[in-house]
Amino acid sequence: MYDELGTWQAVGEALGVNKAVAYRYATEPTWEPKRPDLRGKLGLPRIEKIEHLRLDDGTFGSKRGG
Repeated sequence: MYDELGTWQAVGEALGVNKAVAYRYATEPTWEPKRPDLRGKLGLPRIEKIEHLRLDDGTFGSKRGG
């Protein structure tokens, strides 16, 4: 988009984010936005937290016998 629009400000406006977010997302491969609204605007999937129970023996599993 940057090559097409010419400025990070224009890229940010097109995506609905500020220019710093647009720049970081495009240039820092390990940068991951945590805010759900930014992830949505950048077309990234939601981050969902799944709680796993730790049994008394320290392993993960289900108290239902699994």
